[in-house]
Amino acid sequence: MITFNTSKDEAVCVEHFQNLFILQNEVIDLFKHHLKVSENELVVYAKEVSGMGLESIKMDNHIGLRERMKIS
Repeated sequence: MITFNTSKDEAVCVEHFQNLFILQNEVIDLFKHHLKVSENELVVYAKEVSGMGLESIKMDNHIGLRERMKIS
């Protein structure tokens, strides 16, 4: 039979780590959103500058977002 130690202190620690994972997932989702917005802005800019249809080109040099990720 497997038994689990369910002391209050351990439950608090487990909940703390669970909350950290939830927070990290929220931050990741936010960065994904910002990356997509930035990519869309780059495509619009490239179309304006070149006048060519660049819908299929992936623009993935996100310097500002990369810096924000370093400090998060």
